[in-house]
Amino acid sequence: MNEKQTKIIGVFSKAVLIPLGAFIFACGVNGFFVPHQLLSTGVSGISLLVNYLWGIPVWLMVVAINVPIFILAWIFVSRRFFYFSLYGLFAYTLFLWLTTGWSFGVENMLLSAVAGGAMCGFGLGLVLRQGGSKGGMDIIAGIMHKFYSLSYSTVSAFVNFIIIAVMAAIFGLEPALLTFGAIFAIGRVAEAMLSGFNKSITVLVLSRSHNKIAELASEELGRRASVLQNIEDEKRPKEILMFIIKPRELSRLKDIIFSEDKAADISIIDTKEVRGAGFERKGLY
Repeated sequence: MNEKQTKIIGVFSKAVLIPLGAFIFACGVNGFFVPHQLLSTGVSGISLLVNYLWGIPVWLMVVAINVPIFILAWIFVSRRFFYFSLYGLFAYTLFLWLTTGWSFGVENMLLSAVAGGAMCGFGLGLVLRQGGSKGGMDIIAGIMHKFYSLSYSTVSAFVNFIIIAVMAAIFGLEPALLTFGAIFAIGRVAEAMLSGFNKSITVLVLSRSHNKIAELASEELGRRASVLQNIEDEKRPKEILMFIIKPRELSRLKDIIFSEDKAADISIIDTKEVRGAGFERKGLY
């Protein structure tokens, strides 16, 4: 596949998956949160709160709040991110409008909070994996990171804390706690969508049998080791093997290591995203 074909496929996948993710998120909001007056994250959460208090349509509030945000985005973020975010916002508000009045008929508030959070998190993860956003919090977090080095999680946590606090003050502690659970579920599922399906493990091995271990790992797992130098302790082996493997390969790698050297030292590190041979390959837009 040449570079042009890769770009075409990349653009097509974004054109399909960004609105699909927006549709799933909108269904989670209208189908699970609205019937029980629960809140979502960021701009959606603020829009839902305004809707519960004054009856202004959620989709209209999402548009209104995002207008000044997108003005800032035009100035401070890349054009690529701006246009994909604008596309995501258009799809999201359209589906919020089309799904207004939908309900999945779940009467239990706790189940609605968990299911709605999982559904919204899945939709959000689809959008973010394509390099897009639904506007709102993603753009604000990007700007804050650019100028103040604040992470997305820090900005999101601050805004969500305010949302939950206002929710508790107006509607009581129980709905606020359920909203907290829903927001937590959104974050966890979205994170899994972004990194969990491409999760890998980095294994560091300190062993005097490093040559044999590297050879067996290459033969049996198809994983080559990178060799790092141990310069801190002259009494121990000077070479450290570094493997990047899939979780399912860990047990076999440990068998190889300890069959050759029972005194080997290993360190296992979770690795969120790996690109290259034997791992995910994703075309760049």
